[in-house]
Amino acid sequence: MTRIICNSKIDSKVLSDFSYFNCFTLKHRLIGLVAFPPTMFAFGMLDTLTGSTFILKLFTVLGFALPILYVIFYIVSLKKQILRFNLQEAKKAYTVELCDDGIHVKNETEKAVYAWTQIYRIYITKKYMYVYITKNRSFIMPYADLQEVSKESLFKAVQNLCPKEKIIFFDKAASKIR
Repeated sequence: MTRIICNSKIDSKVLSDFSYFNCFTLKHRLIGLVAFPPTMFAFGMLDTLTGSTFILKLFTVLGFALPILYVIFYIVSLKKQILRFNLQEAKKAYTVELCDDGIHVKNETEKAVYAWTQIYRIYITKKYMYVYITKNRSFIMPYADLQEVSKESLFKAVQNLCPKEKIIFFDKAASKIR
């Protein structure tokens, strides 16, 4: 019988790491931020065929300004969330329990059980395991918060219980554990 418990504590570092992973790794927004300036410059260059350089200058400025503003607003929003939820110090957010019948999640007011077939994806990184119930809803399992089990045991259990196509490794060392 498999039973792995993680009393997930969330603080500013955990939230920041998750937010960066979700936004820039999973949703590939970093690619868009990098690709936007040269694309805008290329469209501006097309306008120089008419003999005008105004659109080129405008698109070049916008091409660099908009990604910079996006990053600034992202950082400000993240800091506001940290203050709003008072995450300067770690707080227990919920308990995640991995069992043979699924994933049990509970906090102070709610309990939920998700069968392994209901899991959308599990992402394994160097410091965390992110269990996505849907494309936009997840539970963070910091390895530092695991109870009486190593992260290697966690990886083996997840690989035995969860359908393989739902597990994605972002940590090469963890992917070698079978």
